[in-house]
Amino acid sequence: MEQEHIRNTIILASVVLLVVAFTMIMIFVLFYRRKLTLEMEKSKMKSDYEKEISNVRNEIHQKLLGEISSEIHDNVGQILSVTKLVLHQLIPINEKNQILKQEALSGIENCSTQLRGIAHSLKWESHLQSGLVDAVQNIFDKINKSSIKAEVLCSGDMQYLQKEVELVLYRIIQEFVSNSLKHSECTALKIIFNNHEKNHLKITIMDNGTGFESENIEGIGLKTMPERAKLFDINYNLHSSNEGTVLELIYFYPTSSKETNK
Repeated sequence: MEQEHIRNTIILASVVLLVVAFTMIMIFVLFYRRKLTLEMEKSKMKSDYEKEISNVRNEIHQKLLGEISSEIHDNVGQILSVTKLVLHQLIPINEKNQILKQEALSGIENCSTQLRGIAHSLKWESHLQSGLVDAVQNIFDKINKSSIKAEVLCSGDMQYLQKEVELVLYRIIQEFVSNSLKHSECTALKIIFNNHEKNHLKITIMDNGTGFESENIEGIGLKTMPERAKLFDINYNLHSSNEGTVLELIYFYPTSSKETNK
């Protein structure tokens, strides 16, 4: 009888220990899950905050560029026009002064043309009125007037892109092209817009230049490109070798996006 009592006591104690252990494990699991949830929420809040800050900075940047563009077009352009009129009224006293006058007028005209080009490039709305592909085609058409061959390929139907997304993609492409022309010594540029997948747009841009080392990215102005891509969760993959540089961008369309970008 005593042995049975001891056995029952041992069984009861074992059950109690198992319940306690199970309870402690459950408490630990619940605590860990709660901690993990809080960390994920904290990380998401931080990411959303950083994205919001980047968006605000981007808006301020674009507004500032627009104001600079207007200042160049309205004020500086007007000053140059007035200066040009004054020069036209001057009567040279000899042939040398006539040559100097023509050179001054030519310089002002060239300066005005350059400033108009700069003012136009800062006004991003004017570039994207007809959509991203046409804006990029416009850049490549200008490049084709030089000795560099530039090609734009587009497959599939473009879905609707928010203007903010178009602007970010346009600035990234613009930066890539600018660095290729300045630093890579390339003779060819190509960009491919692939729209065959319904849920995303894939953009591949490449040159056949000399490439660059990864540690030199900041030095040649490519650092801002991945930062811009993060604004709209655009997958960004840049690869460079002595045979050229390739940039791949993948933008996933919002699930509600069904319009086409005309």
